[in-house]
Amino acid sequence: MIFNNLLKLYRKGRRENSTPLEDFITELLAGVLSNDYILLQVFMNDFLGVEGNDFSVRTQKHYKNNASIIDMVFENEDTVCFVENKVNSNEGHGQLPKYSRILDELSKKGKKTKLCYCTKRYDPKVEISKEESNPHNFKQYRWIDVVNFIQKQPNYPNDILSQLFVKFLITNNEIKDMSFEEQNILIMPNIGNTILKMNHILNSVCKRFEQIFGSTNCFTQSKYRYNQLTSVHNRFIIYKTNILPKTYSDICMGFSMEDMALVFTFYMQDSDIQAYSFLKKYFEGYRPIELPAPEGKKGFVFELIRKKLDEIKSEEEIIKCFEETMQKFKELANEATNQNKDINWLFR
Repeated sequence: MIFNNLLKLYRKGRRENSTPLEDFITELLAGVLSNDYILLQVFMNDFLGVEGNDFSVRTQKHYKNNASIIDMVFENEDTVCFVENKVNSNEGHGQLPKYSRILDELSKKGKKTKLCYCTKRYDPKVEISKEESNPHNFKQYRWIDVVNFIQKQPNYPNDILSQLFVKFLITNNEIKDMSFEEQNILIMPNIGNTILKMNHILNSVCKRFEQIFGSTNCFTQSKYRYNQLTSVHNRFIIYKTNILPKTYSDICMGFSMEDMALVFTFYMQDSDIQAYSFLKKYFEGYRPIELPAPEGKKGFVFELIRKKLDEIKSEEEIIKCFEETMQKFKELANEATNQNKDINWLFR
C-alpha cells in the first residue's frame, strides 16, 4: 500500500526508528485536510467545533523558543487551535497543561483558542475538560472518531486520498472501536475472575520485586495495576520508576491485555545520552525499539519476556517465570555496570 511504502521511505530518510508512527499519521491527516478546502472547513467547524473559515494547518510547530512542539496547529486571523495526537504513547508529563499556558498567552493577544487531544484508546482527561473555566474549550476524541467523520463525508466515495488514509489506519491497527461486539460480551462474565487471578499472582511476586529492585519509586499496590489497565497501556502490571539517575527510566512486569501475555520491559529516555547510547547497544540482543518522549526527546524500550499465557500450564509456572526474569534482569544490570562503571542503577 502506498502509505506503508511512504512510511518506509520516511524512516529511511532519518535515523532508524527515530520517527514515531504518530508523527507520520499526523502528517498524513494534515495532507488529507490541506488537499481539500471543504473537508478542512467541515473538520474545523463540525468536528472540532471551531467557528470561522480560511484555516491553515501546520505540523510540528515550535513555540517557546523550541521548548514546545505542537503536533498540529490550525489557524486563521482570529483563531488558533492546538491538536496533540497520540497513537501508541500517552500524554507526556504536564504536556496538555503546558500547551494550555501557551494558548493563554495567545488569548491575551486577542486570539480565540482551542485545545484538542486525539488518542488511539480511551484516555479521559477529566481534570482538563472539567476545569472551572475551561478557557480553551478542550475537546477530546479518538482516531476512530476521525475515521468515522471522514467516511461520512459526501465526497468520500470519490476521495482517493481520504480512502487511502483510512485504509492505512485500519491496516496498521491504529483505530480501536469501543462499541460492544459479540466477542466482548462473551468474555464479560470471566473478566472479574481473570483480574482476580492476575492480581493474586502479582501479589505473590511483588515482595520479591521490591527485594530485588528496592521499594523506592515502586508501584506494586493494586490501585496502580488498575490504572494501567484502563490507560492507553492496556496492561496489568507492577512497576518501578527512576532506576537510573539523570533520566527517566522504568521496569514493568505483569500481563499485557493486548495478547494475554506475560511481559517484563525496560524503558529509558535519552536525557543521559551516554548511558542511553551504551545501554541501547548493550541490550541490542533484545531488539530495543525507539519511541518518542516528551519535550522532543526519545526513549527506547525492550521486552525481556513476552510469553503467551496459553503456553503456560499453571500459576506456579507463571510465578516461576516472573521470578526468573527478575533475577535475569538484575544479572544483566550488574554486568552492564561491570562493563561501564558510569552505569549506576538505583536499586540494590
